[in-house]
Amino acid sequence: MSLENDWLTFGSTSVNIAPLSTHDDYGNPVYGANNTYDCLIEYQRRTLWRPNGQSEQSIATLYVLSTSLTMGLSDQVTLPNTTQYPRVLQVDHPRDESGQHHVEVVLG
Repeated sequence: MSLENDWLTFGSTSVNIAPLSTHDDYGNPVYGANNTYDCLIEYQRRTLWRPNGQSEQSIATLYVLSTSLTMGLSDQVTLPNTTQYPRVLQVDHPRDESGQHHVEVVLG
């Protein structure tokens, strides 16, 4: 599976994503090795509504150009300006006829 050339031109920046590995004796998260991915970052505030009726404000949406990244809500994202966002609000793995197309990550 590969991304179309048009999609690859959107990957104007890169982010580091570290998967949650475990928790230490105090309950703090311990992350695995950082992996770098090309992506498009859309800095725009959006309101996300949860099933319980509460809302959360997002600050950015990442469109990660990877057909193989498996990401969860507990993983850590570091943006190009070295800002870390451990609050991943939403992760979606859009698929097409070939499989996973990219990963959409909403940060708060």
